Amino acid sequence: MRIEKIQLASYISDLIKTSSYLFFISYKGMNVEQFSDLRGQLFSNGSSCHVVKNSLIKLGLNDASVELPESVKFTGDTALVYGNGDPGPVAKVIKSFSREIEFVTFKAGVIDGTCVPRDLVASIADLPSIEVLRSRLLGVLQAPMVNFVGVLDAKVASIVYVLQGYLNKREQSS
Repeated sequence: MRIEKIQLASYISDLIKTSSYLFFISYKGMNVEQFSDLRGQLFSNGSSCHVVKNSLIKLGLNDASVELPESVKFTGDTALVYGNGDPGPVAKVIKSFSREIEFVTFKAGVIDGTCVPRDLVASIADLPSIEVLRSRLLGVLQAPMVNFVGVLDAKVASIVYVLQGYLNKREQSS
């Protein structure tokens, strides 16, 4: 293999290892203006997009020790979208772009070193942001404690009501 291919495969392998997410998308049929618009939207969400040969992607995945499921096939035109942070907004950009331009589709993805098939990557776009998910989880974790405090407060309040009733009864009898 030529040294250029080895270096590019190594570069892709480093991207896979250092990025928190990678999406492999098909872009066949897009013109330059549409592809530039997609890149601009991705860049504004903190990610980058490169067109890479399928053979180099496979070499990079093998070098990074990422196993491809049987359902993942790299054929045709493939662009690599990668970045760090929350993959949700980037997946939403790609999914909304695919509604406008039918040629853009997910092929697969790598999230935290694990290869994810096309349907699961597309479902990431439907999820709320990571901040919303964390706040929901926090609410679920706090709910039992809030309910417990409410029960304790109700018990203390009922004792206070009994004592207040007893005090009122004594005042009426005297």
